[in-house]
Amino acid sequence: MDDQEYEHHENMENKLSAADLQQAKEKSWLRIFDLNLIPNPAIYEIQAVFWQLDPASVVKADCFTAR
Repeated sequence: MDDQEYEHHENMENKLSAADLQQAKEKSWLRIFDLNLIPNPAIYEIQAVFWQLDPASVVKADCFTAR
């Protein structure tokens, strides 16, 4: 979200074991889907790439049509 949060995550690399760091990273991924964290939805967009997405995990989908 900001420089302070970025630095926090950078510092975690020096403080946590590899397993704990991986767990912290994976936990942070859930924030990708928290649309309430977008400062201004009219300006910001979310884009993500998945290896696999379980359809049961989808709670909303918006269709996009290119011009």
